[in-house]
Amino acid sequence: QNVEPPQRLLHGFYQNLYSVDIGAERIVCGGEEGVLRMWDFTQALEIERRVQASRNVRLENRSRRKKVNAENDNKAKQVDPCSIAAKSCERHGGGNRVWKKHDESGKVQA
Repeated sequence: QNVEPPQRLLHGFYQNLYSVDIGAERIVCGGEEGVLRMWDFTQALEIERRVQASRNVRLENRSRRKKVNAENDNKAKQVDPCSIAAKSCERHGGGNRVWKKHDESGKVQA
């Protein structure tokens, strides 16, 4: 078995790779580190592009959405169901009504 040694060994990743693409002029790799690495064979250079910045933007947007949703949930919980029922009576001609307790879903039943 005559195995030829590698002509060039590419280093730089310390965690697992998710994807490797080999082209005529370059190799592109991406993995768990959140780094996309490109090896350009025409200039024999390693070009590294950090994708961490875009990951941070996604995380900021996600946390902002969670915060807004939590604030909206808190506002919805603070509404008094009796005031909603009273407004509903006013719109439907007023009158006296008997109200039951909330059902399991939290809705007021007439």
